[in-house]
Amino acid sequence: MKNFDINFKLLLISNAISNLGVQILRFALILFLVDLTRSATVLGVATAITQIPLFLLAPVGGSMADRMNKKQLIVMLDAASTVLCLILFVIFWQQAYTVVNLTIIMTILVGIVTVAGPVFFSAMPLIVKEAHLVEANGAISSLRAISNLAGPALGGVF
Repeated sequence: MKNFDINFKLLLISNAISNLGVQILRFALILFLVDLTRSATVLGVATAITQIPLFLLAPVGGSMADRMNKKQLIVMLDAASTVLCLILFVIFWQQAYTVVNLTIIMTILVGIVTVAGPVFFSAMPLIVKEAHLVEANGAISSLRAISNLAGPALGGVF
């Protein structure tokens, strides 16, 4: 980490927080749906539906990362996540949650994170010196893996 400048460290921290937050939220919402409906079928269907963006949007994210301004994409994706979380807040505030709207929000959120993955990796050569590129990509991959493990655990607690 000593070899990285402040821009990479900030990007790494923000990406780790974002990924962890999405994993916590996704798992907590799935548990909430199970508690709400008392149905294992809902658990299976909601989990399956939220995985669809992983297959469909990963190539889209790579294509967008190649063609568009990476900084703008990162900001737009973070803004979209923020808006989605605000919508979720309003839904819970108004107690207007349903299986359908919560599943849609989770699916969109997973889609945003799926598109953001290739964007972050493609932005690395712009942020990190070539000599440290492998280490930077390793740091991002490690934090994503930790988020994927810790997120559901923390989501279950919350």
